[in-house]
Amino acid sequence: MIQSTLVADRAAALRAEFDRQFAASPAAAAPVRDRLLVVGIGGDTLLLRLSHIAGLFAGRRIVPIPSAAASLLGITGLRGAILPVHSLGVALGFPPAAATPRWLVTLASAPLAFAFEHFHQHIEIARDRIVPRADADRGRGHLREAALVDGDNLAIVNLLSVAAQF
Repeated sequence: MIQSTLVADRAAALRAEFDRQFAASPAAAAPVRDRLLVVGIGGDTLLLRLSHIAGLFAGRRIVPIPSAAASLLGITGLRGAILPVHSLGVALGFPPAAATPRWLVTLASAPLAFAFEHFHQHIEIARDRIVPRADADRGRGHLREAALVDGDNLAIVNLLSVAAQF
């Protein structure tokens, strides 16, 4: 008799817990976050979407080649492939850097690399904190969005639209 009372009490407790969970409000979904790299280009601090990038490299050798394209710095070998390397700053309309940029990113969508001067950090930002830029024509139209990072409103470079010009 004591055994059946314990089973009945346990069953009642399980039913109550089951009913309580369905009666409770659903937990708020975590905000969708974008992962970005904070980089320095031509004296400005800009953001690059990590979803557009296949790799980040430092100090890679770039072999100069003759070209009419002002942004083409040369070629480099990465992961068994030879890739053209363009100056991201020049592609965005900044003056050419005094020295060959130290950092490279390769694109996830094309066999192409972009070079820039400084890599600062990797960050995550809630997607709802990314807003359209009022001056979207800046950076040759490749800086259409911005996000507030540590009190600074930083432009996000659309690497896909930059790559489409090559």
